[in-house]
Amino acid sequence: MSERVKIGVLGLGSVFEKYGRNLVSLREQGRVEITAIHDPNGDRMAAAAAQFPESSQCSTPSDVIDRDDVDAVLVLTSMNEHGTLTRQAFEGGKHVLVEKPMATTMHEAQALVDLGRDSDLRLVCAPHVLLSPTYREMHARLASGAIGDVKLALSMGIYLGAAVVPALFIGFIAGAVIGIGIVAGRIKEKTGKPTLVIAEEGDAEGNGKGSGRSIPGVDLGAAIIAARAGGLLIAGGGHAMACGLTIAPGGTAALADWLDERLARDVGMARQGQSLLL
Repeated sequence: MSERVKIGVLGLGSVFEKYGRNLVSLREQGRVEITAIHDPNGDRMAAAAAQFPESSQCSTPSDVIDRDDVDAVLVLTSMNEHGTLTRQAFEGGKHVLVEKPMATTMHEAQALVDLGRDSDLRLVCAPHVLLSPTYREMHARLASGAIGDVKLALSMGIYLGAAVVPALFIGFIAGAVIGIGIVAGRIKEKTGKPTLVIAEEGDAEGNGKGSGRSIPGVDLGAAIIAARAGGLLIAGGGHAMACGLTIAPGGTAALADWLDERLARDVGMARQGQSLLL
């Protein structure tokens, strides 16, 4: 591999925005060159091409993988494509960094791990922060037993920001929808507000997939059903304490405002009741 790593990118949606900022910095340092990009969405391709004018716009993932001027491939597509594209790129002789999850089944993930173990190429799955000195030290201490016999560890994060309005909390995460209901429940306990967590580009069409948890006295499911009926959601349903939804890209601001107005009175009364109980 040359000193300047030549990178091909598969997937140019919201996950790519953060990668793009880092790649710009690395390019300015002379450490990388973005030689090829691909996304089925023409607008995303045009935006990425404007950010990286040196890159070639490719019609298919194979067009990126097969190029001689690509050393490493970033797989930032919808998660159902991760395993297939990672294998294709790795077997095509490229180093691969794939967003989480690396595959959607344990069998496929184990096959990729086995493939990487038997190769001189690098296969890295996000969150690659695990390779940082801090996390490696944490792993070493856990593995050595230096901090005792750990039975449980919890971690929670919102990676793309949040919309906090008076009546509720809406958090956004990148990529996989796995476990977002648990995350919503944890945040609800911390904030004392009904909470939605939305995985941006959570399905193959690029729509957001969300899960919500409510507090006693606030019927979040009924609100989501009403939002769906009002055209704010592609799909949605649930019951008083929990809900699920599908939302089109760019629709979360309108949903947040609508839910804030609808739920403000109920949330205020519910939280006042909680204070009296305390």
